[in-house]
Amino acid sequence: MGISSVNDPFREPAAGMLEREDGLVDVTLPIESYGWQEDGSLTVVARGRVHGAMLGFAIDLDPTWSPQLVEGTDTTVYWGGGTLHSLGTDSDAFVALLAREYDLAHDSPMAATVPVTLAGMDCDPARLDSEPGRIKLFFESNADPDAYAEAYLNVDLTQGLATFCEKDPDYRAGLLRSLSADTEI
Repeated sequence: MGISSVNDPFREPAAGMLEREDGLVDVTLPIESYGWQEDGSLTVVARGRVHGAMLGFAIDLDPTWSPQLVEGTDTTVYWGGGTLHSLGTDSDAFVALLAREYDLAHDSPMAATVPVTLAGMDCDPARLDSEPGRIKLFFESNADPDAYAEAYLNVDLTQGLATFCEKDPDYRAGLLRSLSADTEI
């Protein structure tokens, strides 16, 4: 087990990309490093420059995934958990970019950790070393029902890319509340 560096850690991270399609905002960042821990969990660090700002975040994906066939379909969802982690100012800039693109006033830094429920959509996140994955993120807070949100994270370790994808504009305020150290949005 250990960390695999996708990009040279001594060079400036590669450029990321901001895309808007059908009004939805997607942010693609190069994967700086990834690695499996002794317990089988996977940590992915994504960092890159978008519109002149250095953006980044890390995510831990739990080692255990429970498959569930969606009734009446051929779709299997792999349920698990994880945690988004702040990388300091790069993560604060990531949240600020989302707020700007969502046209919402926001100036809070990213929370140090954000627990999420994960659902691999027809992909087993335990197999990300051999195939790309589309993972749905559920942001849930018993303490703050206004912080509920959903998004997607596409992870392609072979290509070295992680894309944070907006699911629905109705979740914008909840997503920013979930990601923020200060939940007043």
